[in-house]
Amino acid sequence: MTYGQLKKNISENLTWLKMRSDEIDRTGRLPDDVLAWLIEHGLFKLFVPKALGGHALTLEEALRLVMLVAEADGSVAWQVQIGSGGGYFVPSFTPSVAEAIFSPQHAVIAGSGYVGGFAYPVPGGYRVSGYWRYASGAQYATTFTANAFLLEGIPDVEVRILKLKEVFSAIRRDDVALRGDAVLNTSKSVREGNFTSFHALLRELQEEMQGQTAIRAFAFTREAVETFSDWQGVGMRGTSSEAMIVRDVFVPQERSFVVGDTISTLYAEPLIRVPFVSFAEASIGAVVIGLAQALAEEISRLLTEKTLSGEEVHRHAALQDAVSSARHMKLIFLQSVRELWEQFVIVPSAHETAKAWNVRGDETSGKDTIPGSGGAEKSNATGYIGSGAEESSGRGYVGRGAEKNGGGSDYIARDDDFGREDTLNSREDAEQVVGMFSWTVRHAVRTLRQKAWEVFPYLGMRALDERSRLNRIMRDMETAAHHVMLL
Repeated sequence: MTYGQLKKNISENLTWLKMRSDEIDRTGRLPDDVLAWLIEHGLFKLFVPKALGGHALTLEEALRLVMLVAEADGSVAWQVQIGSGGGYFVPSFTPSVAEAIFSPQHAVIAGSGYVGGFAYPVPGGYRVSGYWRYASGAQYATTFTANAFLLEGIPDVEVRILKLKEVFSAIRRDDVALRGDAVLNTSKSVREGNFTSFHALLRELQEEMQGQTAIRAFAFTREAVETFSDWQGVGMRGTSSEAMIVRDVFVPQERSFVVGDTISTLYAEPLIRVPFVSFAEASIGAVVIGLAQALAEEISRLLTEKTLSGEEVHRHAALQDAVSSARHMKLIFLQSVRELWEQFVIVPSAHETAKAWNVRGDETSGKDTIPGSGGAEKSNATGYIGSGAEESSGRGYVGRGAEKNGGGSDYIARDDDFGREDTLNSREDAEQVVGMFSWTVRHAVRTLRQKAWEVFPYLGMRALDERSRLNRIMRDMETAAHHVMLL
């Protein structure tokens, strides 16, 4: 199916999706017929190679479809960008593993980028344990990806493994509070205490090892993962987001990977040349941009329905400004996506620089930075390596060929990743492109959030009703924009 055919099909079903929004928001999951429609049209396979049953779209084409879906429903759009984002990982597996994971028609990846587990090598692979939150799409995912510290080649490794196992064993499924008030607060506190203790021990290990502990991603089968509802956000309520636990699961070597590594070029698409950090920002940003278009549509309808008095002219101007900003930021966003694609895919020399910028780590300044200085608007948490992550205290992008910069908080690429000594300027150029793109996406999102809240008081009582479309758009937009990648 071509991009044009996909766009036409989505456009023809926008009204239907809008009609299902209340049910999706209320139940926290996708209705069976909506899920079947997404699978039938391969909307979780936007980036998967055609040889594996996907559409192999360009970044801009896929993001335009995500924005279009978001105009109908934010939760559905979120799951489309999360599910289709797993296609980025295809070249990181051997052909046989990639075929097993991605070729089934119903194949979808869910997961988390937070470093929420530990792994240690055993013959043929790894033993992995961990707890990760907010795996969007867990309702129907066939594969789960997650990030874990690799306990190998460090002092007292056996003692550390035993200690982590001891703390992790305190986590019980019965501790988990289900959606709503099904469990007393005391039980929830116990649950949170168990999980917090385990993650605190992981953080201590990372700090003690001064960031030198290796981190790998793992692709778990659905059978290896326990999932349970714990997402109670103000918005994006219908994203089927669940926490996941893996208990001492064996993962074969070939199902372990590093984002950005190309294990085989058989199924490698041009997308792999785009730095993962930029890919993630673009994917999440597209949902916000799409929701802003939905809000603009509702505002335009309000303006045609209501005749404003002379004293309300300033309100009219503010509402018109919000509509104009939504359209303007969409144009800026798409132009930036095209420039990113040109620099890392169209321009041949950019491929080598792209490999190094799958790295971004341990950014804790919480301050803005100048575009091109290594990233824009550093947040207090930058962990993101799976199909979806929304942790508020995560650390570290993990990518190919990175080492810690001893004097600062950013990871830097090794010179030998570029294959020759005369590529320093190319690396600096790549940094400039990545930094500017990050700044542009975040600026667009920040502007749209600001405009939305400026006009919220003018949207009438409907905007206060959680059952209304206006309210749902505002809630979803704020929640998506709150993702750590966009702060």
